[in-house]
Amino acid sequence: MQGLVTGSYTTELWTMAQSKIIAALRTHSSYCTDPDLVLELKNLIVVFADTLQGYGFPVSRLFDLLYEVRNKYNETLLKKWAGLFRDIFEGDNYSPIPVANEEEYRAVISKFPFQDPDGDKGKVAQTACMSACKHLSTSLTQMLLDSELKQISMGAIQQFNLDVIQCEVFASSDPVPGFQEDTLQLAFIDLRQVAGCWSCFVIKDLLLAPNFYPFV
Repeated sequence: MQGLVTGSYTTELWTMAQSKIIAALRTHSSYCTDPDLVLELKNLIVVFADTLQGYGFPVSRLFDLLYEVRNKYNETLLKKWAGLFRDIFEGDNYSPIPVANEEEYRAVISKFPFQDPDGDKGKVAQTACMSACKHLSTSLTQMLLDSELKQISMGAIQQFNLDVIQCEVFASSDPVPGFQEDTLQLAFIDLRQVAGCWSCFVIKDLLLAPNFYPFV
């Protein structure tokens, strides 16, 4: 009938449009130096990809772009805070703290998180790193196990999986020396299992949906 288009035509049109959208976003994001703007762009891509995926369009290339934008966000955030810390360090005159006796020395040392000698510093760093990883893993796991969470989109679970991968990459990068092999990665093992269960559930739900193949 006149005015109707086929599914293949629509998919071909979307493929062409998607290439242009990705090229434009990649170009403009590469010049952005504000982490807040990059984060906003990242969130918009998630919403846009999730919406288009709901209509049955392929969006895997958008999620590839999302990973690039995430790296860009980390880069701009690091540069921003590096500048702030540089200003703090340059503004400090590094004057010595005078103490008259051991009691005053211990009073000053107690205000800082790292104690003497170097062995204690290493243990404190390991404990802090492991505690941070466990806290992050527990918080993310509780998000997925929240009794109020009844449904989650494929776009959201894919973004969540990217976050989990980022955590696992950090854990395997040996951020603090002294950990035994895979010790830090174990902090995220429960999170990975829960995220995997949600992924399977979402895929199964999509396969059973009556409009999963809207162009057939």
